[in-house]
Parts: sequence; structure tokens; C-alpha cells
Amino acid sequence: MKQIKLKEMIDLVLDLMCSFNLSESTIKSYRYSAFSSINSYAKKRGTLIYSKDITDDFLKIQKERLNNKKISKKYYRVLRKAVELLDEYYTTGTLVWRIRHKRSKIKVNEYFNFIILDFEKNIVSQLAPATVLYIKSNTLQFLEFIENNGHIDLKRITINEVHDFLLNISPKHHGSMDNVLFSVKKFFNYLNENKITDLNVETILYKASRPKRKVLPCFSHEEVQSILDQIDTSTAKGKRDYAIIYLASHTGLRSVDIINLKLTDIDWNKDEIRIVQKKTGRSLVLPLDINTEKAIYDYILLGRPDTDSPNVFIRSIAPYTKLSDRGSSYSIIKKYCKSAGISNHRFHALRRSMGTWMLEAGVPLPTISQVLGHHNQDSTKQYLSLNNLMLAECALNLNGIETQKEELL
Repeated sequence: MKQIKLKEMIDLVLDLMCSFNLSESTIKSYRYSAFSSINSYAKKRGTLIYSKDITDDFLKIQKERLNNKKISKKYYRVLRKAVELLDEYYTTGTLVWRIRHKRSKIKVNEYFNFIILDFEKNIVSQLAPATVLYIKSNTLQFLEFIENNGHIDLKRITINEVHDFLLNISPKHHGSMDNVLFSVKKFFNYLNENKITDLNVETILYKASRPKRKVLPCFSHEEVQSILDQIDTSTAKGKRDYAIIYLASHTGLRSVDIINLKLTDIDWNKDEIRIVQKKTGRSLVLPLDINTEKAIYDYILLGRPDTDSPNVFIRSIAPYTKLSDRGSSYSIIKKYCKSAGISNHRFHALRRSMGTWMLEAGVPLPTISQVLGHHNQDSTKQYLSLNNLMLAECALNLNGIETQKEELL
């Protein structure tokens, strides 16, 4: 395998860790305590190059320090985790932030356990795994709430009890009650469809819902061009990164679908991409313009490592496998945004940018939804950022309307 400096490995892993939405204190703990200790140990051993022998020896010493009560169990676990992250990234080219999940403390009766398991089976094919876990957690809290109210099944629950549950849970969900409402709505849709209860909660969910939506950030045309201008396309890695960002900004594909793009997904004769979206499981066909094709072709022909991997985009160092689903795209966009002096480091903003640009060009919403692979147009609306110039054109002209100063105060 290709040798890589330990410090470079540490920086790569830290970049990926930032994409997992870890707290700033956690990142600092690993950067200045765990990884710095590993790097210092390697220097004492007279090497700057990463090797598993170095990390294994380091961990053995820390285990001895733990047994001699020179370090705490908590600190040892952080050091062990840091070693595991380095070894995993070097070996697989991917990084997964694994958490040892504790079993839920929520205990419900046997019937409710059956309901929650059947409900989970019902939604698991419709939603992303993290969304399923979130909905399951909220549903368990609801079942615990109504069981504490004296219910052993779902036949006699009332709209008032659903309302009381929402009031009870709301203090813990400042800014995320819409997600809780979505969970409750999904659960009651399941209950209604399976004739477990005929209670209609739509009205109360609508009343509880807040109408305002966040305006999510996107890039301007100039910002995307500035990002692309930072990339050194004379290198293999640069050709790959350029193709990824260009493809994202000109098709609106999600990062996970770009990372998982296969060579066989590209039809060069028809100038199009055909994929099954990982998030939704639905097929999507998108046209490729000549410049997007050129960027991908240039990488495949002149930058892509010689490998049997079916994926288009490959790690630039051995092992030559596909990029990690989440962390790689974040690391790529962050690097070039920083060079361009752009504070928005979110790869998903490229997707929102594509939707916003089409809106500005007068493309109808149904067409935008189709390009973004949305089954429901409501899903598309949150991707369309407001354009200040277009809003200015909507402002009323007050010329010719007489006003009095005191009325404007």
C-alpha cells in the first residue's frame, strides 16, 4: 500500500469527523489530546509515516497505563477510538462514526412492542435508516405516554391525549417539533390503514405545526465557478474532485448518489445518467450536458486509478475503493470552499443551487421536482432559496401615492 504521513492521515480523519455533526468539544478532544498523543509517540519512535504497528504499539502502552491507573477509563476509550478511526480509514477508505447504542429505557407492554415492531417494518423501505430510528423513538415515547394514561391498547385513545402528548414533548424539541409531528402522522397513517384505530389526527397536527420554513443556503453561479477554479485539474485527485463538484452543480444529484455512481450508470450514447436513488429507492434518469460529460470522461480516462471497482469515483490512495458515502463529499467541498473564501461548506447546497437556478430561469416546479428526483412537489419547495433580485421586482412602487409623514411613523 502507498505510504502516507501520519499527520496527513490525522487531518483526513478529522475532516471526516467534522461531517458527523460532532460537537466542537469532541473534535478538539480528539485533535489536541488523542491524535496529538499518537503523533508524538510516532515521532519518538523516529517515524512520520502511518503504520498499524505504530498504532498497535501505542495502544498497548496506553492499556498498560490504564491498568496501572495512570489514565482514566474514559481517556483510554478516546485513545482507543482514535486508533480505530485511523486504522479503519487507512484499511477501508471509509469512516463510520459508530456509537454503542444503549437499549431504550422506554418499556411498554407486549402489545405495544408488537405494534412498534410491525410499524418499523412498514416504514423501513420508505425512509432512510436514521429517519426510521428517529420516528421509532418518538413513537415509543407516545406509546409510553398513553400507557401511563391507563391504556393497554389503541382502541380508546382520544384526540385530547394526542394533544397532551405533543404539549408534554414540545419543551425537548425546540425547533424540531415539525419532525415530531411527522413521526406522529406516520404512525397514525399506519394505524388507520391497518384499522387499529379510526382516530383522525390531521387537524390537531395541522394546528400544532408552525408554518414558517427555514430558507436553506445555496451557492450563486459565481461562487460555484470560484470553487471550481480552486481545483488543480492537472492531478488525478483534482480531476476527480472537479468532476464530482461539476456533476453535483449541473445535475442536482445527492452526494450519496454521486459517490455510489457506477460506470454502467452512464449511457454515453444517449448522454444521460440512469440511477436508483439511494434515499428514495426510485429510478431517476438525467441528461448530461457536454461539459459535465467532459469532466467525468477526463477523470475516468486520465485520473481514475486502475481498479476493478465498479464505481466511477475512487479513492486517490490505496486501497482503490469507492469513496465513503458521507464524509468524502463534505471533505471535498470544504477544502475548495475554504480556498475560495466561501463560508458555506455544505455539499448539499450544490443540489439546492441547481433547484434555485432552474426556478430563476423560469422552469416550472413540476419539472424541477422531476430533475431533483422528488415524488412530492412539497419536498422540492424547501430546496428553492429566495432570490433577492426576484423579490425586489415584486415590491410595490409607491410613486404617485400621497402619504403623510405621521402615518409612516
